[in-house]
Amino acid sequence: MRCLGRLLLLAFIAIVALAAWLFRSDLRRWINQRARPGSTAVETGRPSAAGVANATARLDRMERERLDSVTISAAEMASLLANGVHFLPGASRDSLSLELGDGELRMRTVIDSAAIPGPWRKLMAMKFGRYATVVARGPVAPVRAGLGEFSIDHLSIDGVPLPADVVSRLIAAVTGRAGERRVEFALPPQVGGFRVHHDGVIVYREGAER
Repeated sequence: MRCLGRLLLLAFIAIVALAAWLFRSDLRRWINQRARPGSTAVETGRPSAAGVANATARLDRMERERLDSVTISAAEMASLLANGVHFLPGASRDSLSLELGDGELRMRTVIDSAAIPGPWRKLMAMKFGRYATVVARGPVAPVRAGLGEFSIDHLSIDGVPLPADVVSRLIAAVTGRAGERRVEFALPPQVGGFRVHHDGVIVYREGAER
């Protein structure tokens, strides 16, 4: 009985450790929110017409005054992304929200499930209501001026994480590149590069020193 109890304890510890690893970003975000209660408002942004106008004004000033860089907020980044993300069919622009991390993004949106292509439904093997909440998370990096790349480490629908192989096959269906988990998104041409931090996105002018 004592050996059985130890085996059960070890199995429990292994399950907890695995869950902590799989959801490490969520766990880190939860700890940060408890340690810094005011940080959520800074890190999370939603797209808006004002966000587009503010971001565009900053980028225009960077070009006009030949500044090396400017910093835009999470809301301004979300506003730019809302116009440049085309890999989520049926996504509602009004429902999109963005959380900034160190070198990564967490994107949440609501999609009209009727817009999900039939082959994708077979891959996901899930039942959908009329609307589904999609959360994608992973590192982001610039590709070239006006183009960024989102490497999706985590993708969940209505709170259910999709297996890694399913995520890879879904991304391959979008990009046509098998074995990759990266999707591209458009940004204004003034964006020569960028770095994402918890408190904002540093945008660099093309050719500027970094």
